[in-house]
Amino acid sequence: SYFSPEQASGQQAVAESDLYSMAIVVYELLTRRVPFANPNPVAVAMAQVNEPPPPLRSIVTDVPAALDSVIMKALAKNPAARYHSGAALVAALTDAQGHGVGGRGRASKAAAVAPTVRNAPIAPGRAPAAATFAAAGRPPIAPRRAGSGGALAALLTTAILLIAAVLV
Repeated sequence: SYFSPEQASGQQAVAESDLYSMAIVVYELLTRRVPFANPNPVAVAMAQVNEPPPPLRSIVTDVPAALDSVIMKALAKNPAARYHSGAALVAALTDAQGHGVGGRGRASKAAAVAPTVRNAPIAPGRAPAAATFAAAGRPPIAPRRAGSGGALAALLTTAILLIAAVLV
């Protein structure tokens, strides 16, 4: 689910709640899974409130550390520890993009930030992707190879910046 810890615990949503939800979407786009996967919605809500999300870099082998830091801050449990506006998130993402991979300056090639998904175990209660797509009558998505997602990474970064700008 994409709701924030404060919403899961019955508190009122704030601007930081929307940024948290957007970070969940970005997390899923980068890792192909949500940070808190469980077939029981109550268990997901409890995890949203009590458990830290697995770091992106524990799932995606070559995501830049700067991008990992930005997304993990946006996923902080306490709204006060998150970015307080879309503008602040855009600034952090822009700075992260400028650091590229390994802090060597602006990443000029999309391949420099192309994430590679590890063969992560399937969450309990979740069907393998092939079975899920077959049940929906769609072909499964082919696994990505290292370096094959450069254009996707560039598009994703642009989309994040645009979405965050709308939230300003």
